[in-house]
Amino acid sequence: MENKRKIDLAIVTREPFPFGMAATNRILSYSKVISTDKNVKVYIAKATENKANVQNKLKQGRINNVLFEYASNTTIWPFDSSKIFKIKKLILGYWNLIKSLKNDKPKTIIIYSSDFFLRILILTCFLKSKIIIEENEYPKILKKTNSKLIQKIYLSMYSRCSGVMVMTEELLNYYKRLNPKEIFHLPMTVDIQRFTQDSLYQTKEDYFVYVGGNGGAVRDSITSMLKGFTTFSKKFPQYEFHIVGPIKQDDKILKESIKLLKGNGILHKVIFKGEVNSKNIPLILKKAVGILMTPQRNFDSGGFPTKLGEFLASGVPVITTNVSEISNFLNITNSYIIEPGNIDEISIKMEEIVLNPRNANEIGLKGQEVAKKYFNAESYLKELKLFLEI
Repeated sequence: MENKRKIDLAIVTREPFPFGMAATNRILSYSKVISTDKNVKVYIAKATENKANVQNKLKQGRINNVLFEYASNTTIWPFDSSKIFKIKKLILGYWNLIKSLKNDKPKTIIIYSSDFFLRILILTCFLKSKIIIEENEYPKILKKTNSKLIQKIYLSMYSRCSGVMVMTEELLNYYKRLNPKEIFHLPMTVDIQRFTQDSLYQTKEDYFVYVGGNGGAVRDSITSMLKGFTTFSKKFPQYEFHIVGPIKQDDKILKESIKLLKGNGILHKVIFKGEVNSKNIPLILKKAVGILMTPQRNFDSGGFPTKLGEFLASGVPVITTNVSEISNFLNITNSYIIEPGNIDEISIKMEEIVLNPRNANEIGLKGQEVAKKYFNAESYLKELKLFLEI
C-alpha cells in the first residue's frame, strides 16, 4: 500500500492540498521535483474546505508523484459548528497526524505552518528527526499575541529545530539573528510546467487579469489597478478587467472603486470571476493580454509575492511595481515595472501592451525566462536535498 512506503520527506501544513493558492503551489513546486527520486508526502493537519465550495475532495491520494493525506480523515471543515466541536476536530486531526508520522518515520519533516501548537507537537514528538521550519514572512506570533512568554517560546523554536528555510534575502538576514542551526534560502518557486503545456496555447482575448485572495487584493492594491483600468478604458473600451479570487464586488475595500467605475459607466467591464480551481489558472492567465499586480509599498511580511512568479511563468506581459525585492529580478526588459504611487503609469503600460503587441510578447517571454531561471525549484534541487539530508 502507498502509505507503507518509506517516506524521505514529510511536509506538514494546514494549507489546502493539492488545489489552493500561493502557499499550496509553493509546496507543490518543490515537492514535485524532489519526488523524482525521493518519496515525498504532504500531511494536511486540519481540514480546509467549506462544504459549500469544495475544491479538494480527496482525503488522500497522489499528485505529480507526491503523496498527500488529510489527518482529520475528511477535507471539509465544520465552519458552522460550535467552537467546542471545532476544537475536538482539531485535536483529533493533530492526534491522527502524529500517529501517521510515527508510522511513516520520515527522514526529514518540513513544518509549513505558523500554528503554535502544531510546531510544539512536532518538535516535542520527533526529537530524533530532522525538522525544518519554513518561513515566507516574519513570525506571525508577533502580531497574534502580546504575551512575551508565548513569543519567547515561539521564537526559541528556530534554534531548537534542525534548520530554517526562507524565501527572501530579507528573511534570511532576519532569521539568522534567531540562531538557527542551519538556514537555507529557497527563493519563490513555481511549477513551470503548469504554464508551458502545448494545450495552453490559445488565442488571446481582450482582457487584463488579476488573480489573488482577499488579503492579497488589499496588499496588491486592487484599487490602484481599477483606477488605472478606468483611465485606460476611455481609449480602449473593448477591453475588460477580470478579477479572479474570493474578492467580491460588494467588498468594503472596493466601495470607492465601484463608485468610480459606475460613474464612468464601465462597471460591466470589470468581471468578478470568483474562486477558481488552481488547475484552471494557467489557461486564464495565458488567454489574457496582460496581467496586473501593483502593490504600493514594500511587503511588511518580508516575503515575496509568489503569484508574481506564476504570472511571469505564463509568458504573458506583467505590469508590476518596484517594491521589496522585485527589482532583484525584474527590469524594463522583462516586465512593465513602474514606481509605486504612480497610478497613471498603470494605464500607460496597459496602452503600451495593446498598441505594441509584438514588444509586449517579447517582454512576456523574457519574463518567463526569469521564472525558469530563478523561480524554478529544479535550479536549487541539489543544494536543497543536501540541506534536507535526503
